[in-house]
Amino acid sequence: MSSGPHRNLILTGHRGAPKFFPEHTLASYGAAIREGMDLVEPDVVISKEGELICLHDVDLSTITNVAEKAEFASRKRTITIPNGKTCEGWSVSDFTVAELKTLRVRHRLQTPLREHFAEDFYQIVTLEELFTFVQQRNKDLGTSAGVHIEIKNTPFFAALGLRFEERLIELLVKYGYEIYDPVKEKQTEILVQSFDVGILKSLRSKFGVQLRLGQLVDRPGKSLEEDGSKEYSSMLTAEGLDEIAKYADSVNPMKNYFYEQDQDF
Repeated sequence: MSSGPHRNLILTGHRGAPKFFPEHTLASYGAAIREGMDLVEPDVVISKEGELICLHDVDLSTITNVAEKAEFASRKRTITIPNGKTCEGWSVSDFTVAELKTLRVRHRLQTPLREHFAEDFYQIVTLEELFTFVQQRNKDLGTSAGVHIEIKNTPFFAALGLRFEERLIELLVKYGYEIYDPVKEKQTEILVQSFDVGILKSLRSKFGVQLRLGQLVDRPGKSLEEDGSKEYSSMLTAEGLDEIAKYADSVNPMKNYFYEQDQDF
């Protein structure tokens, strides 16, 4: 990991380097590796045929030009994310990888802090393509960048019969990542995090995965349970932390717990 004066810090390129290139593109991930990041962080969702895709949102219209593609106009529908939001858009789960590859990525956040010259140029990336890319860039540059995977919206995909665990494990084994060694110091190339408790418990207990698992803690006031009976902030109590320790290795709170956020970067 880091070899500089702050070697105890692990630097993560969140969605790559989205100031310079649209997030979750190979250009964005490559820029993060060149800048010396120890890890690149993809959000992961699932395509129609069950392939793992590097995107933040279920709705493709927030980050691609899908709304401008006449051949996909009829696929616009109401998308409801459990314990989340409802919107009109195009669900990634309705598209095959081949169809996703016809789209072009643009910046998800339209802020003055991001460059916009590279929009509508790069393709959507699968997690398998990211693994191949990172390993090749490490060889080319003499780096040792890893991947910090964030699993997204598991209840939404589970309701469609789409699950993350088997395909994720298949890819990790295929690309030579150590996932069953309980010595955490060896787990520096792959980390997995999620807001969803169930997926982390499943990876640890059902599938025996010994990767470093991180429990993400959503913003203050956000409901942990669909019925609103518990908030994410309850995870940061002594009782909540004790429970997380049973299935995860770290607690990853949103930045809202550390300072007031008035702009999204």
